[in-house]
Amino acid sequence: MGRSHALRLAEEGADLILLDICESLPQIEYPLATRQELEQTAQAVSDLGRRCVSRVVDVRDEAQLRSAVDEGVGELGGLDGAVANAGVLTVASYTAAKHGVVGLTLALANELAAQNVRVNTVLPTGVPTGMVPPSFGPLLGEQRSDLIPIFVNAMPTPAVEPADVSSAVLFLLSDESRYVTGLEFKVDAGVTIN
Repeated sequence: MGRSHALRLAEEGADLILLDICESLPQIEYPLATRQELEQTAQAVSDLGRRCVSRVVDVRDEAQLRSAVDEGVGELGGLDGAVANAGVLTVASYTAAKHGVVGLTLALANELAAQNVRVNTVLPTGVPTGMVPPSFGPLLGEQRSDLIPIFVNAMPTPAVEPADVSSAVLFLLSDESRYVTGLEFKVDAGVTIN
């Protein structure tokens, strides 16, 4: 989804700072993005006529993240918005982590509102990005088939496209949402209304 967000924002005239760990992690069952993929995204942004700074960064390392953002801000001349798109899917604690992000969003939205900083969360349903642990299917199919209904969208689609999520991101970064903060923006085909 990061590439989709980057290209959609660049199409609308944004210069970008792109950060990615660019390596797979042993606790994650599927491959993460590579340096080559980050470079391809940066090139695609440049091909759209936008400036782009890209860095290999582990966003779990605050000092490394802060340094990379500071470098990008120095090169581009400012920072108007941020999209925290780093995420992984495992078969344990995903729901707890998602609720933690929503709680953090609400806390930050409250803390930063007086400075006119908005903080929102985009909550998509499944998106075909390859972010699926191989153990997920057998877990639902063999051990916990009773959980399958909570993963079924109310609307007749198994997933949404990255572009659908990027449109929500674009709206939240735009002036059209200037008074929107603390929002849980669901692009989930109704999976949470079941």
